[in-house]
Order: sequence, then C-alpha cells, then structure tokens
Amino acid sequence: GNYDFTITNTKLWTLTLEKRDTSTGATLQSAEFDLYRQAASTETGAIEIVGTAFTGSTVYGVKRNATPYVTGIDGRITVLDLPPGNTYWLVETKAPDGYMQPVNAFGFTLNADGSISDTTDSTLMQVSGSGESLLLILKNQNGYLLPDTGGPGLMNGTWLGLALLALTGIMY
Repeated sequence: GNYDFTITNTKLWTLTLEKRDTSTGATLQSAEFDLYRQAASTETGAIEIVGTAFTGSTVYGVKRNATPYVTGIDGRITVLDLPPGNTYWLVETKAPDGYMQPVNAFGFTLNADGSISDTTDSTLMQVSGSGESLLLILKNQNGYLLPDTGGPGLMNGTWLGLALLALTGIMY
C-alpha cells in the first residue's frame, strides 16, 4: 500500500544577546548565562528555573546549554537553532566584574516571525529580528550591593551603654 506523510519544517532562529552597561551603553565582557525553554514540570529534564519567583508561581524549564554562555569582548553570546513558539528564560549566573548580578531571570516568548513578546523585564529589549537572527540587548547596573549597616538594635545598645555608665558613676 501507499503511505502519505506530512513533514512540517519549522524555521529555527539564531539568538544574539548583547550585554551592555545601563548608563554608558558600553558592551560588557564575561557575563555568564544559562538559557531554559519553559516546560511542564513533568517533562524529561525539566527543573525549577532560578530567579522566577517574582512570577508568583513555580516556573520549570529544560536547560539548553551544558556549560554557561559567556559574553565575549563584544559583549555578545550567540545561541543557535531556537524553535519559535516557546517561552525562554535567560538566567545570568555571573555578572561582569564591578556589576550587580540581576536577581530575576529574563523571560520572553519567541514568535514565528522572529519577534519577541511577553518580556518580563524592560531591560531586555529587541533590537532586530529579521531573516533568521534575533538581536536582544540586556542592560546591567554598575556597582555592588553593600551590606546594611546600623541595624535595628542601635538605639538599644546606646541606652544600655548609657545605663552602664550611669551605674558605674553611682557605684563609685
């Protein structure tokens, strides 16, 4: 007998991510990223994606890279063969020296025409999406997070010290 088969080809996209300084626009080298395709928790290889708690629910995904993507001297990473129609999550696992590591992951949906939608953060911007490639810009804030100082116990310590001074004055 004869058999009929239908083969559907899906255009795959190349994603280029460029990491830049928020204020100067300079490209940033040595940022490290993981990329996840959002998936059901029951899908083989699916794990909870770090940095997605802000969504209000647990987000699962399948990691696309075995080793981190690292931005080069041009501030860019390139990811090949991304199928459209999926939501992807970029997780910055290491910020460049002198920059703060974002707490949240960056989510976006890759559409069939190469455009992105449903971005979860305004610092992730699409510059172009034509042909078979897509360029996204992600900005990083310069500086470090400093520890809190002064804490809530400062006044209690001051009063205790004054009381001890008064007590020693009375005793002697």
